[in-house]
Amino acid sequence: MRRPIIFLYSLPFPALWICCSLLFTTLFPGKRLGIVGTALLFMGAASLISWLFARRQARDFNAAEYRNIILYCIGWALFLEFCILLFLYLFPPLGAHPDLSARTLCFIVLFTATLDSLFVWLAFRNFGRRFIKSYLAKNGGVEIKHETTEMYDTMKPILLFFLVLIVLAVLALCAAQALRIWMAKGERHLATMQSAYQPKPENVNSIAVAGWREDELNRILADFRGVYGLPPSALVETKHGDSLFKISFPDDIEPKYFFFLVNYIRYPKDFDLRNRKIGVLGRARLSRAFGIPDSSLEGIMAKIYVPANDKEYDNVYVQLESGKAFKIPFTRLIWESVDDPRIPDEIRNVQ
Repeated sequence: MRRPIIFLYSLPFPALWICCSLLFTTLFPGKRLGIVGTALLFMGAASLISWLFARRQARDFNAAEYRNIILYCIGWALFLEFCILLFLYLFPPLGAHPDLSARTLCFIVLFTATLDSLFVWLAFRNFGRRFIKSYLAKNGGVEIKHETTEMYDTMKPILLFFLVLIVLAVLALCAAQALRIWMAKGERHLATMQSAYQPKPENVNSIAVAGWREDELNRILADFRGVYGLPPSALVETKHGDSLFKISFPDDIEPKYFFFLVNYIRYPKDFDLRNRKIGVLGRARLSRAFGIPDSSLEGIMAKIYVPANDKEYDNVYVQLESGKAFKIPFTRLIWESVDDPRIPDEIRNVQ
């Protein structure tokens, strides 16, 4: 008879888990299966898998197959549990405490991994084997006796795999913790910028644009207003020469939108940029609302532009009067000092 593919027999385990979880969540919103529900789920999955194997193969698992089916199911259990845990950690429910220490996270990982592995092993050891014995007794087949030493040898690879999964899970949660810290810093920085912003109608901030026709620039500015919900009066366009325009802000504009606008005029949506030389140069008097890294920069004028040879498309550069330059990624708007200002040729003659 053809050798069975044990991995395929493990697939009902995640399928049953996902189906039962979705059904339970639909019937009881906001609730989880809990320890008892998880144990019952594992018993049902082990029984189903064992019945399918006995029905298809007309025999019991041999030692290697028994080891592998437990190994695969433990892997599925840990994978699904850690996916849920990672999701809840990155996106905690309303009212949940988002700050967990590394010690607490490690305890959760170890506890979950231990409990799931134990439940899977017991489910197959007790319920799965009973289903196989019962089926073979009624329908005939080969029952394989598993000796104690053989069982011990069978479990050793499982324990090793279990330890590897724990290490990977701890690393994943540590990476998630680092990601949350990184995201939280950006959120705090953005909140500081917003709280520091005080509109100044007498502002001197402006953006000079070269390379677009007037109708094209009007369309670009209209699209930008629509995306960010700005009124028509927020951006005033003045023509200076054939293809040079100046955009001013009579009611002022939040610095983050100023950064975004410089970038958007350079990379507008639904425009063909091939064979076009677009120059966009912003000038602004810096304040704390711009997210400056040092209070000594407050009040000085700066140039804001998209750098030359840009491959990221989601940032701007700021160059101070002293020549020092910074990069501002749109992911967090935190200023990063750079050695090369990367001034594009298209803005060198834009005034």
